[in-house]
Amino acid sequence: MKRVLLTAVAVLLAAVGAQAQIPAEVTEVMNRCRAVMHHPDGVEYEMLMKTTIGPAAVGTIHFASANKGEKIKSKITTVMNDELVVLESGFDGTQAWEISHSSKGDTIRITNTTQQKKKSKLLELDMDKKYKKAKIKVKDDCYEIDFSNPVDKKSEAKNTTLKVAKKSFIFREMETKVKTAKLSVTLTKLKVGVKDDSFALDLDKYPGAVVIRE
Repeated sequence: MKRVLLTAVAVLLAAVGAQAQIPAEVTEVMNRCRAVMHHPDGVEYEMLMKTTIGPAAVGTIHFASANKGEKIKSKITTVMNDELVVLESGFDGTQAWEISHSSKGDTIRITNTTQQKKKSKLLELDMDKKYKKAKIKVKDDCYEIDFSNPVDKKSEAKNTTLKVAKKSFIFREMETKVKTAKLSVTLTKLKVGVKDDSFALDLDKYPGAVVIRE
């Protein structure tokens, strides 16, 4: 019994020690950043995502999204095999949809549901929960936080650097390293306050589209 208790205490101390490696200042900055980016009045934003392997950029994606509570809409634009690819999705509280655009026309899949099929994880901003270690410094007008040692040992994202505006606590930039690749996400536009009706799907905007109801 004594050995079991000692083992339990050791495990508990190890867990507390791992948690303590996230400085209180990091936790405070992350909480304030989440409060801004998850504003109850809704947030509309645009981002540029780049994937780099070595010295060359191999992919660029423009991501536009709006969130308000459970409601969401997003649009992804990129180029694949010299062809423009545009994907849209959304959830207005009663239905979810996905829209794919191609040279052959538009296809819209609509699902009646009271829950999102997919939740946007791009701005969960939970690095302080996914990593065991963090270092923070002020650089220019931003807090720069370096996260390392992921909680999930199988995670390929061993390091993530996050930049948060010092005065407004707005997310500015994130860079994640995965093996030889580097993913960077940069905020290019932000607006706080989104109208509820802006999440509604307007089929009139897509004349001739194939509509599939599920």
